[in-house]
Amino acid sequence: MTGRMWLRSSRTIQIDDIPPTLRRAVEEHCAGQLMGDLGTATACCATRSVHVRRPGLNSRAFGFDEPEQQRVDILLPRYLVVARMEGERRTYVVSARLASMTLGPSLTTLGAVISDFGVAVTAQWSAHGTVSPVWIGLGDDADGYGFLTALRGAVAAARPA
Repeated sequence: MTGRMWLRSSRTIQIDDIPPTLRRAVEEHCAGQLMGDLGTATACCATRSVHVRRPGLNSRAFGFDEPEQQRVDILLPRYLVVARMEGERRTYVVSARLASMTLGPSLTTLGAVISDFGVAVTAQWSAHGTVSPVWIGLGDDADGYGFLTALRGAVAAARPA
């Protein structure tokens, strides 16, 4: 486990299973972005990430000192919504159009620079004005692989022929 900063576990969930605080934030975000009803979701995955190592001084100085994060990734027909809750005090929600995103390779090999499972998603995120990558860390488990497969399929299907 050398180099690993997070232990992650993912599980497939229904929209109704999203924790209430996070669901309210997602609903507000989707309404503000005119993205449609969450009931149209084609996949929903909850990932729990726990720090393997204690956060260092730089982590605390930049506000990344939470020992645990809860994240929900939601595939809507035309969007990916990423909602993260750190502890009980910070909630972030961003989204991007599937048709305009680029997915990087999955880092699943032992020789990877980052010993983590997931994918870098490069897109114009709703909370940012420029195109930027966001790491979608998933559990190295059946539900994590299942969501990644669904995401890759949805991005491929959304791209113009």
